[in-house]
Amino acid sequence: MRDLIHLFFVNSYAGKGRFSTQIREYLSTRTDIEYYIVHTRDSESVSELVRFMLSIFEGEKIRIYSCGGSGTLCRILNGIESFENIEIAFYPKGLTNDFLKIFKGNDEKFKNLEALIDGKPKMVDLIRTNHGVCINSLSVGLDSLHTEKYNKLKYTSIIGRSVPYTLGLINAVFFGKPAEYEIELDSFKFRGKCTQIVLTNGGLFGGNMWVDTDMSPNPADGKCAYVVFDAVHGLAMIPQINLMTHGNVIRSKKAHIGYTSKIRIKRTDGKPFAMSFDGELQEKHTEWNGQVVASCVPFVVPKGVEFKCQI
Repeated sequence: MRDLIHLFFVNSYAGKGRFSTQIREYLSTRTDIEYYIVHTRDSESVSELVRFMLSIFEGEKIRIYSCGGSGTLCRILNGIESFENIEIAFYPKGLTNDFLKIFKGNDEKFKNLEALIDGKPKMVDLIRTNHGVCINSLSVGLDSLHTEKYNKLKYTSIIGRSVPYTLGLINAVFFGKPAEYEIELDSFKFRGKCTQIVLTNGGLFGGNMWVDTDMSPNPADGKCAYVVFDAVHGLAMIPQINLMTHGNVIRSKKAHIGYTSKIRIKRTDGKPFAMSFDGELQEKHTEWNGQVVASCVPFVVPKGVEFKCQI
């Protein structure tokens, strides 16, 4: 058995693929490691590609590098059945890279490929549902509508990804209609119309929105923070978004916030609905349930990087 095999999954769309040459050039100087580079052509095939590569190296100790954005990382995680002998590293090239904001210095040191390769894993939680997993956040309502619209616009934009991202948010705020949900979390039960439901293990979601700056979740304790917004839409949603971007959701009279380890969400009309996992829109289902699995993912961290919260 070899010491450690390094598998680099490169999202050709993130950063418009320009960084893939840089990765190859740097790795050519690392004669001390065994590595393989896999280019992904579309998001739908990533999970299956991960399963295929893991079957080739079955029984070996492997470190998988997600080279792209939050969605790429989510797809990779959904291709892994067990984290025994597997480490996960995130080389951020996406628009937001939300999960890395749980670390001091945010994502800066993770952008140093040498430091990342020489890093060591810290254990973090995983949100596991009956329809897949995510590491940072799952959401439905405003955020999933935003993601759906952004996905339709991003591949046709000739002026970058920020404009489609903003247009998607505007569309969700002004044209999205609150649906009625039945929600069961640890100690919170709710039945009624909601604009937004978010559960996050990292605290940050949607690029610049926080549940609350005073509620920085511990990413390794088996619990995630949640916020459930009552039915608000259109211009009335603007103040709520403002509170989220400033980490002051606790001041909102329209929000229910807390911590949970268990999740169950469905629409009262029985219709299927889509969830957003780490900014990646999932297929529609009639019910979503799951739990936060404590400290089950070996997540590679560059030397000297620590969590913002005390663990």
